[in-house]
Amino acid sequence: YQRRVHGVALEGSGLAAESVQETAEVAGILAECVKSRNSLLHITQFAHLQEIPAEALEQCDSLVRLTISNNFNLERIPDTIQSLIRLEHVDFSYNRLRMFPEMLPRLRYLKHIDLSNNQIRAIDREIDALKELETLMLDNNLLTCFPPSLTHLHRLKLLSVANNPLVEQDRKLETPREPLEDPPVLVEDCCTICQADFDGVPLPVYTFVDFCRIKDVPIRYTVCGAKCRKTVAELAESDTVNFSTLLYT
Repeated sequence: YQRRVHGVALEGSGLAAESVQETAEVAGILAECVKSRNSLLHITQFAHLQEIPAEALEQCDSLVRLTISNNFNLERIPDTIQSLIRLEHVDFSYNRLRMFPEMLPRLRYLKHIDLSNNQIRAIDREIDALKELETLMLDNNLLTCFPPSLTHLHRLKLLSVANNPLVEQDRKLETPREPLEDPPVLVEDCCTICQADFDGVPLPVYTFVDFCRIKDVPIRYTVCGAKCRKTVAELAESDTVNFSTLLYT
């Protein structure tokens, strides 16, 4: 067990502590952070931690760098993270996160996000709100594709997506996809193109782009019908965006 008050970097024993005990200890760590007005906070290696005390995290509004990693039972980051408006660097790697933290796009000064080694199935479609983002680490998750907004991150210098089950461009149209027990799809409530609510079954359309030095990144549009699907095809063939092959499913 190691504790370092300066910068509030602490590590749990990861041995016999119960979830409740570890949550209480993390609450103490956060209280120390608030008291000291630290800009750096590490919460790592709590083997039984299942939640971060939301109200306590909200008070740490002086943070610039936040690391919550190697907590193998932690499934979500509290929505109160949106209050930490000074954040520039977050590392949420090696947890058990199942969803992209939906409040991250509200942190407009973020430059670095590490969400590698989790169980994330989809990226928030509002990720393009992160205008300052330079690094996005997504290795070893359950991602199959990305929203079109990913390609609007014009300052992104490093995108890492290794070891995800990404849709491949050479998938044959006439060959049905193998059914997945829990399909890792992007959940959309309206058409990507016209923004209309879905009146029938949504149609997923994939394009493949060369983005941030990665070839054939699968981008998934969810459209309401043939007209919007045609729009996506026209966009893919235009000179304004580096799209290649389209794949309809």
